[in-house]
Amino acid sequence: MTINSSYTKSAPAVHCYLDESATDGSTQIAVVGGIVTNSSLLKGLDSEWMAMITDYPALPSGIHMKDFGRDGPLRNMPLADRLSLFERAVSIIEKHSIYTLATTLEYRRYQALLPDEVKSVMSMYAMTFMGCVIANREIALNKGLISPIAYKMDSGNPYAKHVCDAHLGILRIQDNYPMNVGSLDFEDDEKVPALQAADLICWASRRKATDGSFKRGYRNLEALLSSKIHIAIELPDSIMSGLLEKLA
Repeated sequence: MTINSSYTKSAPAVHCYLDESATDGSTQIAVVGGIVTNSSLLKGLDSEWMAMITDYPALPSGIHMKDFGRDGPLRNMPLADRLSLFERAVSIIEKHSIYTLATTLEYRRYQALLPDEVKSVMSMYAMTFMGCVIANREIALNKGLISPIAYKMDSGNPYAKHVCDAHLGILRIQDNYPMNVGSLDFEDDEKVPALQAADLICWASRRKATDGSFKRGYRNLEALLSSKIHIAIELPDSIMSGLLEKLA
C-alpha cells in the first residue's frame, strides 16, 4: 500500500469515511471499509462526484450499490454505462483519497470467539469498525502522523450504538494505548459523496471475499481493490481478543 502523494504531514485534518456490508450476519463475510482523506482532498472528491452524478441522470440520488441489485432500479443499466460509471468513480476515489481500506470478518469466527453476553453489546459492525481503527493506527505510526482521525459513518444501521460505545471505549484507553482516534459522527449517505464511495468499497470488498466475481460491468471495482492505495484487513482472532481485553 502507498499513500497518495497529494498528502503531507502538514495537511488539513484527516477524516475516515466508513460504510458497512452484511454486518448483520446475513452472509458469512462482514465488511466495514471506506476512504481516508483530508479537507483539501475532500473538496475535490465532492465536486467531481457530484459532477459525475449529474452526467448520469439514471442515478436516483448518487451511487448506492443496492440499486444495482436484482430488484434495484438500476439493475438494467446498460453495460457500457455501468462500466464507464464505475471507471469514473474509481478514478475519483483514487485521486482524492490518502488511502482506502476494508476490514473483513467471518461470521463463524465472530460467533465462536465472543461469548453471547459480549455479542449483545459488541456486534460485528462494532468489531469490524475497530478493525479499521487499528489499521489506521498502524498506518499513522508508520507515517509519523499524530493528528486524531475523525470518523464519519453512514447513519441508519441498527447497531450504531455498539459503534458509539466502542468509540467511547477507545477514547478511554487512548492515554495508555494511543489509537489516533478523534470524533465520531453519523451522516446520511444521500448527502455525502465520500460515504457513497465507502459503500462502493464495501460492496466490492465483500464481493471479492465471497465469490470473487466481478461480472456484469463491475470489473473496474476489482481494479480499485488492487490499487496501490488500498489496504485489505482480515480481522484475526488475536486482534479481536486483544481489543476486548483492553476495553474490558
